[in-house]
Formats: sequence, C-alpha cells, structure tokens
Amino acid sequence: EPSPRRSDVKWIVLRSLCSNGTLIFGVLAVNIGAAAGDVAALTSVNIALAAFLGHVCLGEHLHAPHVVALLASVVGATLIAEPPFIFGASEELVEEPRSLRGVGGAALGKLLALVAGFLQACIFVFARKSPDAPGCLTSSVEALLGSGMYLAVPSIAGFHPGYAKVEEQPVMAAAVLAFLFALTVVAVAMAVVGAQWSPAAV
Repeated sequence: EPSPRRSDVKWIVLRSLCSNGTLIFGVLAVNIGAAAGDVAALTSVNIALAAFLGHVCLGEHLHAPHVVALLASVVGATLIAEPPFIFGASEELVEEPRSLRGVGGAALGKLLALVAGFLQACIFVFARKSPDAPGCLTSSVEALLGSGMYLAVPSIAGFHPGYAKVEEQPVMAAAVLAFLFALTVVAVAMAVVGAQWSPAAV
C-alpha cells in the first residue's frame, strides 16, 4: 500500500481515537447503570449525525430522508433518555446511588451512550477526509492506540477487573486475546475502506 500523506496523519489518529472511544463510552455506559437496550438505541443516532456532519463538514447533500431520520433520532433519544424537565423526576434518579457530580448512574450512562454515537458519526467524516489513507495502516494504528486506551480506562474510571481466570489459563487467555485482536483489525479495515468509498450518510 502507498505511504500516507502528511495531511492524512491527523485524520487517521482522530479516526482511531473516535473508534476506540465509541466502544469505551458504550461499555462504560452499561457498566455505570444504563440498560444495554437503551445504550444500543442511543448509540444508533450516529446514522443521522453522520448525515448531518457529512453535510456540514464535507458538503454532502442532505436529502429529505436524512432530515426525517435526524429528527426521528432526536425524538427517539429524548424518549429513551426521559429528561426530568419533560417526564419529571423518575424513581430511578431518586433511589439509585449518585455518581460523578451527583448525576444518577443510569442518566449518566445514557449521556455516555449519546457521546459514543457522536464519536461513531465522526469516524465516517474523518474517513472521508482521508480517502487515500492505507486501510491496513489505519486499522493497525487504531488497534495500537486502542490497546493503550483500554489499559488506561480501568484506573481512570475506577474499575478493578479480576485476572484470576487469566492466571489460571494464561495460554487460553493469550489465544483469545490474539484472536480478538486479529478480528478487530479485519473489522476495522473493512469499516475504514467502506467509509472511505461511501458518503458519510451511508
């Protein structure tokens, strides 16, 4: 594959940060207290956001279906998030333990899910900004940056993962890790190529 241009480097790095950030924020949202279904639904707003960002940042045409999808995503996200100023204070926010500046765990999780959706939309825009960047290089950078980000998250977020099973079966753990790494590289490469070849709205 050809070497990347200097102008592509920043887009490759930003795309890698956003891609890993999407997964990290999504997982954190569930761990903090948001329902997995709510997280999946809120993260899916990336489809409409990608169309909007493609119009604003790339000059891509925003057609009527995109506008309808964007409005529907906003309404759907609002119904799922159930903001107190519309629906009133829920029992969930009253009874559950508070976390991070007094925001309830479920409410904070839903906010993180929206952030994950926004980051996922940014991936497609950054991919369109660097259409000639080598897919193999981009996926490798994403995997390497992700390794550092994933190692840092437990200490930053206060999670304490257990390693008892890893210590019991180190060979199996290494094999699983290698398989997941290879699978991630392939998945990222396919996503990168698809994003480079297609409009952000697609």
